[in-house]
Amino acid sequence: MLIISIVTIAILITVFAQPSSPSPILTINTNEYQVYYYNITSLRKPILIVRGYLNNNPVPFTISLFALGNGHVYTVGYYYGVGLVNISLASKPIVSIAEETIKIMISNGNPPNVVWPSILALITYFDKSTNETRTVIVTIPYDPTWVINNVSMIISLNIDFNKVMPVKVEVARNYNATSTTNLPTDPYGFVGPYNCLGNSNVQNAAPSPIPAGAGVFYWQPRACAGFNGSVPILWVAWGKDAWNNNIGGGIVLSIGGYVQQGSGLYGVANVPGSRLEVIGPTLQFSSNLPIYGGYNGYNYVDNIYVNFVFSSSSSLSYSYPNLYYYVNKGPGFLYLGINGTLALIQFQEYYTDQYGFTYPINEHANATAIINLLPGTIHNSILYLWPGIDLGNGIMSFIMGQTAPRFNLISSSYVYDYVFISRDSYGNYHYSGLCTSNPNIICTSSGCYFPISVITSTFNPNPLGIAAQVGLFVAGLILAYPTVGSSIAAIFGGNQFLAGLATSAALGIAGLMVPPPGSSSFFYFNTNVNLVANYGSSCYVAFYGTPVKYEYGSITSEAFPVGIIINSTQPYLGSIYCNK
Repeated sequence: MLIISIVTIAILITVFAQPSSPSPILTINTNEYQVYYYNITSLRKPILIVRGYLNNNPVPFTISLFALGNGHVYTVGYYYGVGLVNISLASKPIVSIAEETIKIMISNGNPPNVVWPSILALITYFDKSTNETRTVIVTIPYDPTWVINNVSMIISLNIDFNKVMPVKVEVARNYNATSTTNLPTDPYGFVGPYNCLGNSNVQNAAPSPIPAGAGVFYWQPRACAGFNGSVPILWVAWGKDAWNNNIGGGIVLSIGGYVQQGSGLYGVANVPGSRLEVIGPTLQFSSNLPIYGGYNGYNYVDNIYVNFVFSSSSSLSYSYPNLYYYVNKGPGFLYLGINGTLALIQFQEYYTDQYGFTYPINEHANATAIINLLPGTIHNSILYLWPGIDLGNGIMSFIMGQTAPRFNLISSSYVYDYVFISRDSYGNYHYSGLCTSNPNIICTSSGCYFPISVITSTFNPNPLGIAAQVGLFVAGLILAYPTVGSSIAAIFGGNQFLAGLATSAALGIAGLMVPPPGSSSFFYFNTNVNLVANYGSSCYVAFYGTPVKYEYGSITSEAFPVGIIINSTQPYLGSIYCNK
């Protein structure tokens, strides 16, 4: 149902008419907007108050509001105001997601609000004199218990449109409706793609034109393709001759760490007029959670061993608390993944003129994000990451062997460090950093250890965090499985989506568990990779990342996943590259 809210400053005067000015319990600061959370006792429900300014003056704007969760994107409503808009968060889609989030968390032995879902808002100002729009995309996490219990809470969002790049708009008079055919497949253990639009767009959903007759601009979700499964976030790769020439003793990956309160899952979006931006959190953790490895249910995994065996086939065994992979000669990947719903969302801009006629605009906003965790990902207040092995026929091999080259991601630009490791005939280990930024390595009689947390600190992404190639991951699924490509093409309304795959910013790299700069919260891997080499052997270790420049507020930085590539006879890509 369409909701239209036009509010005056009087509401704020009434709300904040308390003995002293309230202090926010939580703040999110960026260059374009600020979000403040207030616990206001005079209210009986949570509300969102949005203010928009240009040159310090209140301006008219529209809000296209969506709820993320339950594996879908739901349209909440469209709102219009001049300088100020007031929105109740007790609407049906938000309440439904809050209820389901709480239900899943409690059923898995967690506090009801250990994970906060988010609402997604596209907020647009239209300047009729220049025929330009300015759009800000914001995700706002909320405690689901606030919604269920009608907690007195104000979330105040302030937007400075001066910080947003204007875009000239053109009205398209012809438009074909989007198909939402659902053609499920099951590539690499993933269920999807499926149509993740949670509800149909309301016909003529735009807010009423403003009295001056300038018309309004707003955004509708054109299509959404969802995948359920384990998205790789950290991996170790080895070359085809690595086992017999150097690491015959094996690889050991120790799983540990924690997510700190306030960190979360972040996505990316390309909003017209701006470059690829980090958005989020689309999910936020409300408490510190330890990271455990999981296997086959809730079996705890402390260490993952990969050993070479002279066998025609690989095998796997589990003995508490260790998981053992036995592989034969050849290349491969060991990776850790997080179970969730990954969504590709495309929004299209629309215009309603002063006469009430609605037209599509040739502008799209694309987003790639993990919108919810699958049941069991957090169990008894523990975040589980799931190990996987890929011996040449899995998704990691396809990404690094075919997808990454197609997107020009196999180059020296994405190699951040090299280390040379050797073991002499007496069994002593030696190592040397081949770049000035070499990470700390610990070598003992049992092998050489790479603390992942130290590696990420040495690479010095700001903020500290791990990023995931979820966009590239989905691109790999699309290219590897024609049925996946066909399904997404059907969901997005035609093959033009696939044709634009290589240039689509929505299929860029999405941040995972990357907190806003300036925050003390982060996702921390206290994880070791141990290489056990043969006597008299040596190997090169390259640290691989696919960085993406992004802006979060006033901070410009980059995020990249952690990948370790082991080669025996020569460095990865054949030479030493040191990029910082």
